[in-house]
This record gives sequence, structure tokens and C-alpha cells, in this order.
Amino acid sequence: MARNYDRFHTTFGEMTDEERSRKANEDPRMAMTTRIWGMTIPLFALSIPLIAITNSDSIILPMTVILGAAASTLGVWFAPQRELPAPSVDNEEIALMRRSIIELSEQVTYLQQIVEEQRLASQISKADVSVASVGASSSASAA
Repeated sequence: MARNYDRFHTTFGEMTDEERSRKANEDPRMAMTTRIWGMTIPLFALSIPLIAITNSDSIILPMTVILGAAASTLGVWFAPQRELPAPSVDNEEIALMRRSIIELSEQVTYLQQIVEEQRLASQISKADVSVASVGASSSASAA
């Protein structure tokens, strides 16, 4: 028990409030404790009206909710901590990814140019049709 208190004390001991808040946000135990109790409070609040509706004097349901949350919290804080291995990416993989990104960028640029050319060709063909129809209507009105 003293070992776990020391671990908690070294984690959250002599710190300012700002440092403690930042450390708590980074600590997965604190995040999990927040989740546990964040679910417990609504369950506890729901269990009290259920007792009133059933006209029961039993406090088994609210006590079960609280004891379950307390046991879960103890399990989170007293479980041995595991360090996850840092993801390793070697320089060859990074270089390959950079080349792939450059190639994709070039392909996107090429496709954008093709789309722009097609859009311009479509506008030119519409303009040619408009000019031809204006020319045909003016020659028909002259005759």
C-alpha cells in the first residue's frame, strides 16, 4: 500500500495547480478514472428514483453502483503500469513515404491540368456553336 501511495505522491506530489492539471490530463489513469466516475454518477442518480418507484427500502442498487466504481478505480490505480513501445519508423520508410507524397502531388497537378484543358475546350466549343448560330441566323434574316 505504501508503494502505491509513493507512486501517487511522486506523480502528483509537490506541483503547482497548473502542472498538476497538465499531468492529470496526460496520465491515462486519471483519464480512465474520469470515465469511470463520469458513468457512475448518472447511474447512481438513476438508481435513486428507481428505488422510489418500486417502493423498496433496499439500497442494494446504489451501493452496487458505488462499490463497482470504487473497485474499478482501485483496479486502475493499483494495476502495474505498462510502457508501450515507441513506434519505430526507419529513414528508408520515411524517404519512401516522402517520394510517394511527391508522386501523388504530381499526379494531382497533372489531373488538374487535364480538367482545366477539358473545361476550356468545352467553353471554346460552346462559343463556336454560339458564333455559328449567330452567323446562321444573321444570314437567314438577310435573305
